[in-house]
Amino acid sequence: MKQCLDDTQRWGETYNTQLGNKITSCSDAVQKAAATARQCDAGQSSFETAFCEYDIVLTGACSAKTDCYKLAMIERGKVQKDLQVKEASEKIMWKSVKKVSCYLDMLDATKVTPDGYEKCKSLDSSTTHLDLVFLPAVDEAMCELVPAKPGQEVWATGELSGYASLPTTQKWIEGFEGLKSVTPCTPDTPQAIVELPQGGEMTSCKDMASCKDWDVKFKTIIGGNPNQPKGEPWIWLNKGWRPVCGHYSWDNSRDQAEKFCKTLGFAKGLYHKTMHTLVADSIRVKQGEWGTDEPKTTGMCRKGQNAGIEFECELK
Repeated sequence: MKQCLDDTQRWGETYNTQLGNKITSCSDAVQKAAATARQCDAGQSSFETAFCEYDIVLTGACSAKTDCYKLAMIERGKVQKDLQVKEASEKIMWKSVKKVSCYLDMLDATKVTPDGYEKCKSLDSSTTHLDLVFLPAVDEAMCELVPAKPGQEVWATGELSGYASLPTTQKWIEGFEGLKSVTPCTPDTPQAIVELPQGGEMTSCKDMASCKDWDVKFKTIIGGNPNQPKGEPWIWLNKGWRPVCGHYSWDNSRDQAEKFCKTLGFAKGLYHKTMHTLVADSIRVKQGEWGTDEPKTTGMCRKGQNAGIEFECELK
């Protein structure tokens, strides 16, 4: 009996030590797994945020590309029309020169014939060598926007399913459920954005063909009241629409807001120093430059800077 008890004691001591070591190893593994899970969750959040920012930048770039293409097509049409007028004028000139040359030849007595006058009178010289050939315009390149973004089930399936199971109620470590729930793309400040008529814009010019320097527009307005629009200001400078940032505008904010809003037909303008994050490169307009005959800008505010501004227009 004593031998049996001694053997049991030795067995217990041996396997108790092994069990303690395994418990310690398991606990260490759980801590490492939890740390890795937290790191993965942070990485997933960063990826989702970066994807949302990419969607904003890509959408803005595609919109700018479309505006640029439309403007280029308008300019192309103008140039082609001017060249066609020039072509017709040159052809008339060519025919006139040939006819005058024919009449001048008749001053030489050795070249005069009874039907020479009638020949010169009816002369219709070819102008095919002056024909202009206009090649067809290049089609606008397609801009592929993201097919889905965080917050849509198809995005999570396409972007995350290859890494681990999608979020489930089955816990693998206390406090973790595989991939964490996807955070949908949302604006920084959840305000009502109202798309305006005519392609979502309120502009001081009818179309890009008629826009001139210092025409202005709102691409969207905040708050939902078209009679008192508020939003990020855009101006037409150097043949294109450009957003305006706060640098230098802060020095003369009220004057610039007044000029902006009066250009849109409103009575007065208010200025808001929002300091929101810029989603695109924007221009700086120096004090006293707004509305000058020779517009100049003083550099750029870069995308990502906290230099946003908003103008608010009022009827009275």
